[in-house]
Amino acid sequence: MSLYYSNFISDSPASNIYPNISGMQYFGQGLIMVITGIGSGFVAKLIKKKMIMAWDSVREKNEVIDLFGQQISPQIAENILNNRDELSGARKEVCIMFLDIRQFTPFVEQHQPEEVVTYLNKLFSFMIDIVQSHHGVINQFLGDGFMATFGAPVSIGNSSQHATDAAREIVERIKVEYEKGRIPKTQIGIGLHYDEAVTGNIGSSARKQYSITGKVVIMASRIEQLNKKYGTNLLISREVYDQLDDETRKNFEWIENTTVKGSQKLISIYKYIGSRKNHETLKE
Repeated sequence: MSLYYSNFISDSPASNIYPNISGMQYFGQGLIMVITGIGSGFVAKLIKKKMIMAWDSVREKNEVIDLFGQQISPQIAENILNNRDELSGARKEVCIMFLDIRQFTPFVEQHQPEEVVTYLNKLFSFMIDIVQSHHGVINQFLGDGFMATFGAPVSIGNSSQHATDAAREIVERIKVEYEKGRIPKTQIGIGLHYDEAVTGNIGSSARKQYSITGKVVIMASRIEQLNKKYGTNLLISREVYDQLDDETRKNFEWIENTTVKGSQKLISIYKYIGSRKNHETLKE
């Protein structure tokens, strides 16, 4: 078009008002515009691709947070995403909680499966909220109970204090739920122990699970079982007791030094004697 109008103008009387530009120069300018347009389109496409990738990354991150949020609190899920090295395996000082529902087998035998599921959902609903509100992670459900970890994958303050506060709140909350007629009479046993554990993803490339391993897990499980022996609902080891604040210690009483199944080592056990103040607060 530039060459056509250039020839047309050169034959007109007004040709002297136009600069003397050759056809090749017009062609060069047009070629530059075409190359620039292609380059701009390429850059725009690249920017669009980067923006889509960034959007997908944010969306995937939110999906992971939502998925983790079904097992742990969103705050801890955020910390996990920001500290991925925590998942590769590390030694950590943690407090392990084991919780067991007493007389669960007779309950199952006397009720329909749908009733059993409803009962467990009502219990676990507030228990999960309590554990998560105290920075705990429920690692696995055990049918009529669960195992929870405080201090891993992310360490937040005094894990023994958080675990003990959560355990006490669960014990008191069960009393309130029963008194309000929301659940049948329920007895539980909780055991807490504090020690070093190995944390990290365990499994194959096809499937992995974040796990807590070590003798602290076994000891916490054995301490929980001692509730049957002493007729209690919450027991803690000396390792946990020593880390509690003075106000919390007033709610516990030393029982004895004893051994647990599979170990000859003596451990010092404390039982929860209850707190009327906490009970009244939960009622309100």
